[in-house]
Amino acid sequence: MQIQTKYFGTIEIKTETIINMVQPIYGFESLKQYTLISDEEIGTDLMWFQSIDDKDVCFMLANPERFVQDTKIEIQTNDLSIVDTQDSKDLDVLCIVSLGETFEESTLNLKSPIVLNSKNNQGAQLILNQDLPFKSRLVL
Repeated sequence: MQIQTKYFGTIEIKTETIINMVQPIYGFESLKQYTLISDEEIGTDLMWFQSIDDKDVCFMLANPERFVQDTKIEIQTNDLSIVDTQDSKDLDVLCIVSLGETFEESTLNLKSPIVLNSKNNQGAQLILNQDLPFKSRLVL
């Protein structure tokens, strides 16, 4: 399947890589389907989360464990059912990166991570009860 992207033009993706956001990204509730795009230029700890529904919507996501020291994001048991799992080991937890003028000025939204169930390609943006900031500097 071919899709239009914000940064890469037209690309080919496999339909089984489409992530269905059962709890969409806040402010983008009408956009339900995304795909992850790796980019060798930015490394393996960052990736693009491209909307399939709107080519102009693409978020940078990061593994928070790589960029924020001494922070453990805890997904509550009741949140697991949102993406149809009972085991947090099925989940990839990623955070939206708000890009600054320089990468060093960029921040991660730790309070509202994107959780992806790798077994069924369901995703959700959660708002955690955990005391975490909406903006946390990336530690390189």
